Amino acid sequence: MTKHILLSLSVLGLLQACGGDGDPTPSAAGDKGIAPGGSVSAKFVGNENARSILLSKGEQSLGSAVPTEQADNGAMLRIGTRTLSGAHQTLDIAGDAHFALGRWVKGTLTRDTNTVTLQGKNHESYHYIVYNRLAALPREGQLQCKSVAATTPTGASDSRQKVDPPSGSAQVTFDANGAAVEGTMQVRADGQSASVSLATKIEDPGSMSVTGHMFANGQGAAVALANQGDAVPGLVVGYRAQLPGGDLYLGVARFVCSKK
Repeated sequence: MTKHILLSLSVLGLLQACGGDGDPTPSAAGDKGIAPGGSVSAKFVGNENARSILLSKGEQSLGSAVPTEQADNGAMLRIGTRTLSGAHQTLDIAGDAHFALGRWVKGTLTRDTNTVTLQGKNHESYHYIVYNRLAALPREGQLQCKSVAATTPTGASDSRQKVDPPSGSAQVTFDANGAAVEGTMQVRADGQSASVSLATKIEDPGSMSVTGHMFANGQGAAVALANQGDAVPGLVVGYRAQLPGGDLYLGVARFVCSKK
């Protein structure tokens, strides 16, 4: 049975803490199918409900994204208490007025007085997605969702394996008790594949459901509903996928949803 916990984003942001835009260069791991730099159709418009998922091989942070700063090419330069500076580079940039995602690979990442120097190595990437949380959950209805943007999954070591673009799909059912999510995130690297379950229950618009062993260096996912500019919400996902050989790959993804 898949275990999951439902935690307030404001609490999660205190649990664990701990990117750049410059000229994009091809991924060192030989990743194919995703544009190295990427682009956005519009800059993210955040408000007091702005939230984020930030994942690296050793850290994860889920919480407030206030304030935000975004470069002209769509790369995030500030997410809450974290800033990216120096000679920086961001890959897999995607977004619009309702979300922004990417993968920080080079630059000086600062949080308070702590700094991390990223040197362009894929396995040291910080994956981020920024979004506005819902103000309220729908009381009924069913949605069909599919991933429309995602970072290239990265592993814990510089193995230079071939990594394919990830994909995901989900179904969300609303009732008086909240939202029931069913779905998977598919990851393929070096000829091996893994499927991460997104099955969970979301009972509050300000909460994120964390499933499996997401916070214990194992396979799992963080799933939240997000404002996508109309009455129909979308999904944001952060995940760790474990391949049959034992390697863990992580990433973030944005799902667009429509009524069934």
